[in-house]
Amino acid sequence: MNHPYFWLSIERLGTAFVWSGVLAAVLMLFRQIIARKLKVRHSGVPSRVVYLDIPWSLQKTEAAVREWKETGLEQRALLKNRLDSFFHILYPLVLSLACVQAAFQEEGAMRTTGLVLSWLILICIPIGVLRSRAVLRMLQGNCRSAISPLGSALLRSIVFLLTLISLLYIVLSLSL
Repeated sequence: MNHPYFWLSIERLGTAFVWSGVLAAVLMLFRQIIARKLKVRHSGVPSRVVYLDIPWSLQKTEAAVREWKETGLEQRALLKNRLDSFFHILYPLVLSLACVQAAFQEEGAMRTTGLVLSWLILICIPIGVLRSRAVLRMLQGNCRSAISPLGSALLRSIVFLLTLISLLYIVLSLSL
């Protein structure tokens, strides 16, 4: 079985992994700095805890968006959403590259598992982009056109499960 980066040499895989990992870490840092001021004052909960794309009630989502507009934080929320979009593209690539590198250290079923995971984790990219677009629509005032709460929860579950399995595989490969 081939991996998603079959055109890259082993040395280039390592370089791609390191640079994409560094870029993902820098993006994550900037996301946290920008999100620090994005709070929902009525509840006092930081925005990174309030997931707008899983509105357990649309009223909470609308209240958060309205408050950010009233307090002049709408541009900050839009910038955070753009950084989220890039991050949701980058972190699956990092995990995929890590799975490929871990698979090269294994044989048999463990190697095949790593190569399959290197492809599967890439499913998180379109899911992340879809969620970011839904949040962007909400920030533009169209809270009703977002992904349904059930659909969003299902997509989040898929991303969480694939990320968890990939991380477990990487840790197991390193420890064996």
